[in-house]
Amino acid sequence: MQSKLAVIIGGTSGVGKHTAIDLANQNYHVIIVGSRADTGRQAQADISQATGNQAVQLALADLSTKTDVQQFAHQLAAMTYSTQ
Repeated sequence: MQSKLAVIIGGTSGVGKHTAIDLANQNYHVIIVGSRADTGRQAQADISQATGNQAVQLALADLSTKTDVQQFAHQLAAMTYSTQ
């Protein structure tokens, strides 16, 4: 069975984190995007622990400029994830 992929901007807290938990519970491969490594790693661990889904990745990005968004797009394209 192929899993679906979800990329959640702001997935390290608040509504974004709750959305990531919901999708991880539905067997999605989840990539959460945040700007701080410490809170991002903690959110990643929280989501995996709460759902039992180990297919949760963290992407660090500051999306405040067009250049930053373009760099993030390249980073996202280079990320690997499991479809099983």
